[in-house]
Amino acid sequence: MLTMDKIKDIRFRYFVKEEKISHIARELHIDWKTVQKYVDMTDFNKSAPKPAFEQRFCPKLDPYKPTIDQWLEEDKKAPRKQGDKRGRGTKGDVHKLSHKYLVIFLRKLLTIII
Repeated sequence: MLTMDKIKDIRFRYFVKEEKISHIARELHIDWKTVQKYVDMTDFNKSAPKPAFEQRFCPKLDPYKPTIDQWLEEDKKAPRKQGDKRGRGTKGDVHKLSHKYLVIFLRKLLTIII
């Protein structure tokens, strides 16, 4: 991105002095495509387009997001399981761990897709 002074200079040289794009590029030590870009540009307030990886297409999880959010909210409200006093845990610990990692996986998946 060039400074506004340089852009103004490019446009002045092209429209007022009627210099050729290649001559302007050579004098200012920038690529001719850059000069062409700023000569053609009319709206300088428009933001640049987002890169492809940031654009949102049609995520496959969109229809399921409310259900997943509901599961996560219910999981927060559920009482915590207490382990055995001897520290061996309960039979449900394996299920609890697998559920915990499923929740973590879904959260990471949602942040990647969004």
